[in-house]
Amino acid sequence: MRKYFSEYKGLTSYWVIVTIFTSIVNIYSQKLKGNILDIALSNEYSLLKNTVIILLISIILTSCLEFYNSVIRDRLIIKVMLSLKADFFKSLFSRSHKEFEELSEGDIIAKYTKQMMTIRTEYLAMGLLFLQYLILIISVTISMTLINIPITIVSIILLFAPMLTTKYFEAKLSKATKEEVEANQDHLKIVSGILKGIEAVKNYGIEDKIIKKYDKSNKIYKDMHAKENQVNSVTIGMSFFTSFAAQIIVTIYAAYMVYKGIISSGDFVTMIALVGVLKVPIYWLSNLYRSVILSKPSRQSIIRFIEEGYKKDIKEKIDININKYNIKYKDIDFSYGDQKLIQNLNMDLEENTINLIIGESGCGKSTAIKLLLGFIESKKGEILIGDHSVKNIKNLSSFFTIAKQEAFLFNGSMRENISLFEDISDDQIIEILKKVGLERYADRESLDIEIKESGNNFSGGEKKRISLARALLRKSPILILDEPLANIDENNMNLIEDLILSIKDRTVIIISHQFTKEKLDQFDKIYEFKGGMANEVYLERK
Repeated sequence: MRKYFSEYKGLTSYWVIVTIFTSIVNIYSQKLKGNILDIALSNEYSLLKNTVIILLISIILTSCLEFYNSVIRDRLIIKVMLSLKADFFKSLFSRSHKEFEELSEGDIIAKYTKQMMTIRTEYLAMGLLFLQYLILIISVTISMTLINIPITIVSIILLFAPMLTTKYFEAKLSKATKEEVEANQDHLKIVSGILKGIEAVKNYGIEDKIIKKYDKSNKIYKDMHAKENQVNSVTIGMSFFTSFAAQIIVTIYAAYMVYKGIISSGDFVTMIALVGVLKVPIYWLSNLYRSVILSKPSRQSIIRFIEEGYKKDIKEKIDININKYNIKYKDIDFSYGDQKLIQNLNMDLEENTINLIIGESGCGKSTAIKLLLGFIESKKGEILIGDHSVKNIKNLSSFFTIAKQEAFLFNGSMRENISLFEDISDDQIIEILKKVGLERYADRESLDIEIKESGNNFSGGEKKRISLARALLRKSPILILDEPLANIDENNMNLIEDLILSIKDRTVIIISHQFTKEKLDQFDKIYEFKGGMANEVYLERK
C-alpha cells in the first residue's frame, strides 16, 4: 500500500503538516486553561480578560483546523482508493485468457466490493486517524513532560493499557476476520453460481434443494460474522474499562502532587486537560490499531490479486509488426489432461482469403481457434502468423477480431456496443447496420437506444447481427466468426452470407454448419475436423 501513498506524497505530507499544527494549537488551548486559573488565584485580573479572549480564538482556530484536516484526509483516501481500484481493474486484463477463465466471478465481486470497502474504512480512514492521534499523543506527551515528568510517565503507562488489551486479542482478531472474509467469498461464489444457473434450476424443479444449499452457505457466513463481532465486542469492552480506570488513577495522583506543592493548581488543570486530550486518542488508538489489524487479510488479498495480474512471464513476449497475415498450423498436438483433442493438426490459410471450418461438436474446432488466439498453448508444434510464432507475439490481440457464437452486449447505447467506445462516426455505424439487416436501427436516434443487461431487450438474431456489425466494423487483418448464422432467420441469413463472402481485404475464418451448400464453392478453403485432425475438403469450382 505504500506505493499509493507515495503516488500522492505531496498531499500526504501536507496532511501531516496540518495535523501537527492542529495538535500544537490544541495543546496551547489546554495550557491557557491552566493559566486562567493561576491568574485568577494571583488576583492579576488585568491579564484575565486578554487570556480568555486568546483562549476563545485558539478554540475556534482548533475547530477550523480539525475541519480542514478532515477534508484533506478524505481527499487523500479518495485518491488512494481510485488508484487502487484502477490497478485492480487493469490487472484483470493483464492476465492471460486461461488465468482469466480460472477466476471466480463471485471472488472478484467480493474483492471489488467488501474487501475494497474494508481497505477504505478499516485501513485508510482508521489508519490515517491512527497516525493523526499518534501525532497528537506525541505532542501532548512532550508538553506534559515540560510541566511534570512523573505525572506524564504515570499517565502514559496507564492510558496505554487499552493498547495492551488489543495486542492480547490481536491473533484472535486476525483469525476471526480472515475466516469471515473467506466465508463471505465462498458465499458469494455460491450466490453467483445460482444466479447464472437459475434457468436450469427452474427447468429441473430443484428450487428447494438450491434454497437449502443457499441457507447452509448463508448460515456459515453468519456464524463467522457473529464470531468476528463477538471478539470485537470483548476487545472494545476491555479497552474502555482499562481507559476509564487509568484516567481516575491519574487524576488522584495529580491531585496528590498539588497537595504536596509540587505543581500549581493551574498546572493541575492543564495536566488534567491534557490527560483528557490524551484519553480519547489513546483509547481509540487501540481500536484504530485493531481496525488496521482487521484490514490485513483484505489488503493482502487485493495486493496479491493485483501483483498476480501484473506478473511477467519468464519468457517475455514482444510487440511484432507483421506484414503478411497468412496463418499456418504446423504439427499441432493438444490435450486436456489425458484426453487428446488435437493430433498432428496442419492447416494453411492464405492472407486475404475466406476459410470455412466444419466438424461435429467437440472435434477440436474451438480449441484450434483458442490456440491461434494464444488463449492456450500446444505442447507440440507451432502456429505461425506470417513468419512469427503466436507464442512470441505480445500484441497478438491487435491482429484479430472475434465474433463468438454467443453474442455479448454491454449495458450501454447501441452506438457504444457497436463502436466499442472507439472513435467511429455515426455514418459508418448506420451503414454497417443496414448491411447486416438492422435497418430499423439505422438512424442517429436509434443509436441512442439503451441496450439492457446482456441485450435482454433484443431478440437472439438481433444480438447476433449487432455482434457481427461491430466485428465487421473493426478493421483488423484477421476476422474470426463463430457460427455467424446462428439464430438468424432465413431472409437475413442470405444477406449475412453474401456480406461475409464479399470480404476481400482480410483473412477470414468461419466456423459454421449452416452455410448454404450452393455457396460453399465461394470459400477459398474448407477444413473438416475429425478425429483431432483437419482434412481439407476439395470442392468443384463453378
